[in-house]
Amino acid sequence: MEPRELLEKYAGLVKTVRSDHRKQGFVGSHHDFLHALMVAHYAVMIAEDDFIAELAWLAGVCHNTDHIFPNLSEFEHRRQISDYLVHWTGLDSESSKKVLTAVMLHSKLNDPNDDQVTMTLKDADRLANLGPNVIIRSGQYYYRLPAFNPFFVAEFDPTSTYRNPKSVLRDIMSSLEWVDWLRLPKARELAKPYADFLQQFRALIQHQLREVGLDPYPFPEDYQE
Repeated sequence: MEPRELLEKYAGLVKTVRSDHRKQGFVGSHHDFLHALMVAHYAVMIAEDDFIAELAWLAGVCHNTDHIFPNLSEFEHRRQISDYLVHWTGLDSESSKKVLTAVMLHSKLNDPNDDQVTMTLKDADRLANLGPNVIIRSGQYYYRLPAFNPFFVAEFDPTSTYRNPKSVLRDIMSSLEWVDWLRLPKARELAKPYADFLQQFRALIQHQLREVGLDPYPFPEDYQE
């Protein structure tokens, strides 16, 4: 089934989840409903069969719930997803369990016990986050940080972390780590142009610094905490 057909089949779910995004102020920002649908549609593109594709698509539509309702406990988060599925999908209990599990695990590291629905959702989410819009999203989210540290363009600042990137560029380039985590063949194939683009983006920043004779930057104290 194509993504457009799934949008029609599950129109009630889409309307409800989209409305919750809008009510919570998630429009035009990270983890908005556009992101949810992008993940869902990627899931269809990379899934190994139609049954997995449909369940992973549903999981993609629902997977932002932890962001749009950040104050929910894990139990409440599970109940929210279950309510979506019970009221708007008509899935049997086993299929609903697969969707719920995928949503609850989508932000976790790869696990050899991941089933195909969870694996598909994880790969689809990483693909969506590898796109060029990650540059804009990182700038929106980390607008108080320096755009980049000229001393750490080709490599990461060793004092930075994923949760504390210390520059917008560092956060952007963290996305490249996800390429190695992709497990489905179609996902790895689709990721290549986006990974190449991000590498070129970083290389052009380095090139421009060298072009104007600012590599190394002569005032390191500007970037010392």
